[in-house]
Amino acid sequence: MPEAAIQVRGVRKEFGGIVALDRIDLDVAAGEFVCLLGPSGCGKSTLLNAIAGFTRPSSGEILAFGKRVLQPEPARAMVFQEYALFPWMTVRENVSFGLQIRGDRGAYQKADALLDKLALRGFGDRYPKDLSGGMRQRVALARALALDAPMLLMDEPFGALDALTRRSMQDELLRIWTELKQTIVFVTHGIEESLLLADPRGGDDVSSRNSEENRNGSASPPARRGGARVLHRSPGHHAARPRGAAASRARRREPTRVPRPDAAARPHWMETRGA
Repeated sequence: MPEAAIQVRGVRKEFGGIVALDRIDLDVAAGEFVCLLGPSGCGKSTLLNAIAGFTRPSSGEILAFGKRVLQPEPARAMVFQEYALFPWMTVRENVSFGLQIRGDRGAYQKADALLDKLALRGFGDRYPKDLSGGMRQRVALARALALDAPMLLMDEPFGALDALTRRSMQDELLRIWTELKQTIVFVTHGIEESLLLADPRGGDDVSSRNSEENRNGSASPPARRGGARVLHRSPGHHAARPRGAAASRARRREPTRVPRPDAAARPHWMETRGA
């Protein structure tokens, strides 16, 4: 049985009396790709921040590789929706920042290797302002990967990208996950994105309980409306995706071709005036 990378047990989180998470339980095996799917405001990012150690639960506990999460650690790398790059640093300096803090003498060489892997060769001396949105997100991903963390936490990282760049980044992320075998928890509100990235094994429900339970303490079922769903992709599971022309046909319906009538079959109103 795979090692448990994340164990969430009875987590509740309140913000000034507002319940964001209530009695959340979740297990993620090592090497899994997990998507937290749900509408805005349902608590996806709150749960991810708690797993990262940025915020502590009001009650319950979270374990990462058997160790209780109390604060952020290098073993749990984070990629945010905003690129969060240092504008005064070059691309190479941004990617190698964590390695330099760690005192790694080969920081620049490792950064250049990651830039090559993410199709950013030749951009190491550029600044974030010189890059497109997709390229900036690749730099943010490279910075997280540079730490060689066994767990990657991603909070809607492709939400601000255009559709074509987003699809390219999704493919790139799946390729990296297949190669590096990291545990990835990915927050999204896109149904298509979650189905592409994660393997839906029924979809575990981690939604908070409804307000009636909070009022009278009765054991009501989870509130699906506004709740989050979890979709898992296990290591070794690869979804077949059409490529090339087949992909184009799969993504869009071919237009119906209507043959042009010959001259004899044309109605009188189709005749060219003055012919």
